[in-house]
Amino acid sequence: MRTRTGIRRNPAGPVIVALVATGAVCATPMPPAHAASGSAHADLRADVNRDGRVDVSGGTDKAGEDSWSTGRGAVTLPNIDDDTRRCRTTGPGGKRLSDAELAACNDASDSKVNGSADAADLARIRSVPMAKAPAGSRGSVKITAGARYTHVFLKRGKAWEPVTSRTRLTPGELRAGVEFGVEATDVIRDARKWNGRTVIRLTVTAGGRTTSDEVTLRVAPLLTHHHL
Repeated sequence: MRTRTGIRRNPAGPVIVALVATGAVCATPMPPAHAASGSAHADLRADVNRDGRVDVSGGTDKAGEDSWSTGRGAVTLPNIDDDTRRCRTTGPGGKRLSDAELAACNDASDSKVNGSADAADLARIRSVPMAKAPAGSRGSVKITAGARYTHVFLKRGKAWEPVTSRTRLTPGELRAGVEFGVEATDVIRDARKWNGRTVIRLTVTAGGRTTSDEVTLRVAPLLTHHHL
């Protein structure tokens, strides 16, 4: 049995050469240059495989980040509790508030993270560090689906800042990688209005080139029980 090796030129770039028993050569294109760790392109990650962490150094959370299924896909909580007990339960004269008034106040009804217990309710997403991001690079984040029912916060130091249309990531933040927290503002009440799906996009402009990457999350289902 003969084997031989060889290199085929590929207009797309270098190739990996494999030996095969038939004597043929299998040439597999290498990933594009921007797939290398540290390159200046947008790469946003979520806990797609649901192992409790966001993988920015490997590929365990990359496949399927743009879709969602019962077996794979990032999950976010409907953050409708009241961790710091800031919401009133009675009105003037001690009169009990209505159910609608009680439901209107919760941790997701404002645009801030209400303490460490509230931060624990946030689903985390992260940008892959871009060690080669040049000076003048900038990044932004946008909710492209489910914006009415989703808040995104950016962690700067120990503080969480709400992400708005004016939020910009600095070159230093892009190089180090940034952490975001995501909360849903409600459960799914009418799937025709919102089916629980949220899409978040990171856009980076670096070296005169703009790239973007998206991750998809879905709100955790509301589970109920009865006494039977």
